[in-house]
Formats: sequence, structure tokens, C-alpha cells
Amino acid sequence: MSRNSFNFKQFFNQIEEKILFPFGRRTWQILSVCSILLLLLGAIWFIYNARPGAPIRVKVDKWEVVENEIDTIDYSKNKESKCSKELNTNALTKLKEMIPLLEWDSLGSYQVRTFNLKDRFGYDIYTKNSWLPIKVKKQVFVPNENAVPNLLNEIFKSRYIDSLDYCAQLQVLSSIQLLVSLYKPDFLQSETRFKDLCSQFEYHRRLDEFTINDAIRLNKMMDFGFISISNKETLKRFYQILDYVLLKGIKEEELLEAEKVITANRNLGFDDEESSDEYFLVFKILQSSAVENPKQLKRAIDDFTKEIKFYHEIGLVKSLKRYLKLYNEKLNWRENQKSRDNSIKAENRLLAITTAGIALLTICVLTIILLLFSIQNMLKKGIENKV
Repeated sequence: MSRNSFNFKQFFNQIEEKILFPFGRRTWQILSVCSILLLLLGAIWFIYNARPGAPIRVKVDKWEVVENEIDTIDYSKNKESKCSKELNTNALTKLKEMIPLLEWDSLGSYQVRTFNLKDRFGYDIYTKNSWLPIKVKKQVFVPNENAVPNLLNEIFKSRYIDSLDYCAQLQVLSSIQLLVSLYKPDFLQSETRFKDLCSQFEYHRRLDEFTINDAIRLNKMMDFGFISISNKETLKRFYQILDYVLLKGIKEEELLEAEKVITANRNLGFDDEESSDEYFLVFKILQSSAVENPKQLKRAIDDFTKEIKFYHEIGLVKSLKRYLKLYNEKLNWRENQKSRDNSIKAENRLLAITTAGIALLTICVLTIILLLFSIQNMLKKGIENKV
């Protein structure tokens, strides 16, 4: 055997002893234990994610059955932890102090009314000589339509709230107090305005403190000088906004971004009587914007407000609408570019993993082969030593 072949053999023996098998038995034991723990962890994680989900429980409200329509809004935040008849009585007392001039005591009166006489099956009874129904007079109780307790009972009735459902009643009373506090007292207690206010709660079953607060905030944003509902103009504007909130619903990020645009435009000093309608359109544009990601919407509005003076000069509403449209188009274009780059990177990663896997498999095979050679060498040395 030549000197070069001997050096070559010695070189591979050193690689085998110092690089491929440098670790002791204890190291391999620790690695084995870690592998077993990792296997157990993976099995536990698999079992956890394989278990069926918790049973679904839903509650159908009475008005949903009547309207044959489900309500998908979560009202858990509206629930009171403690409700009692005493709290309801206190809420009524507070409401009475807020509107003392309205009718609270005269709930109705007995009046004589004429009715058609009916048989036991509910059909009208007619006279023998003519086809005219027989009339009878009865004394019946006629509720006072303007009495506050009667108006409240109509709200409870329209919402299918039982007399013992103190929590639901308290929610309604708290909402009415909040709405009443917006009115100037003499304006609310004139004509049929409180009755009209109560009709809102009969018509809109989702009307509560949260929607009222959102409408108040949005109204103050539209009209910076809004203090109270004191005339027909402020009344019309507020209920226009309240109806919009009830119909569309609003999100916190939409309010914040609209506030940025309106504040920036207001700081230019161009507020006038038509600004309220313009600001309302600004909010509608933001709410219907195709830019759905809150972070992207925030970036878009931040950039827009930096050039608010330029956009105001060419038309605030028109500029904002175009800006958000173009921003969304450009955002989609960039996302498509990013998706294409990610696809290329994914292909490259797959190629790299495949190459690394082949290399690892090759190393494992070569290691086994070298291990067999090592065993063979050890056996040879053992035989030579015996000889």
C-alpha cells in the first residue's frame, strides 16, 4: 500500500472518529430522552386539536320567534349582573324627576263604548227584521295614550318583556334616561315629542345605550357646537344619525379615522352650515370603503390628512372617495406582487428543503456505512491481537 493511500485512509479515519462520532454514550441518551419528550408533546398537541369542540348553545328570544328572524348581535355586554324591582323603581323615579311636567298619574278612564253583540263563536248577532247587527253598550277602561307609564308599558309589550324581567326593563329605562338627557326639557315636554321618543324604542328593538352613545359621538363630530336637542333642526339631524347607526352599525376605528379627517378639515377654518352634511358623507365614505384592514385604513387617512388643505380645495368628499378607491387598488396591486414573490420564495424553500433532505439522507447512509467499517476494523484488530 502506497504512502498516499495510507494518508488518505488515516484522513477518513480521523473524520470518522472526530467529526461523525465525537459524542459519548451519555449525549446520545440525552438526545433520545429529548426526542421521546418531543414525540409525546406532539401526540398530546394532536389529541388536543383532534377533540371535538364545545357544544353550541343558543337562545332564541321571543321577538325573534314573532318576527321569524334571528338576531346575530351579541348583547352579553348589556346584561346587568344585579337587577331588582327596587332598581327599576329608582330608575322610574329618576325619569320622573327629569320630565315632571308630563302625565304620570292619570293613566286612563272608564268610558261607555258601543260594540256589536256576538255569539259564543265570536260572530255578530243580527236582528230578525233586518240584517243590522245588534248593538250593546259597555263601560271599558280606555288608557291615556300620553301617560308616561302607559308609554313605557307599550315599549315593554313591543319587546316582549315580562313584568318580572327586571334586567330588560332596567336596560330600557336607562336608555330612555340617556336619550331624554339630550333634550332641552321645555322642548321635550311640548307637543308629542316624548311619545315620539318612546315610539323609537317600539320600532327599533336594538336601540340601547350603546347605539345612543355612538349616535351622540357621531352627532358631535358632525356638529361641533351640538349641546342638546333644542329645536326641530337638531332633532331631525340627531334622529337621522341614530337611524343610520341602528341600520348600519359603526366601529370604533371608523369613528377615529372620521374624526381625524373632520378635525383636520375643521382646523383649516372653513366650517359653515353645510359642513355637517359634508362630514356625514365623509363618515359614510369611510364606512363603505373597500380598505377593510384597520391598520391600512389608518395609514391611508394619516397620509390623506397630511395634505388636507390641497384636498379641501378640490373637494373634500370627492377627494376622499377617490383617494380611498385608488389606495385600495394600489394596495391590492402590491398584495398581488407580494403573493407572487411569496410563491417564488415558497418554491425556492421547497427546493432547498428537498436538497437538504437528500443531503441529510446521504449523510445518514454514509454514516451507517462508515459505522459498519468501524465495526469491521474493530473486529479485525481484535482478531489480530488474539493471534
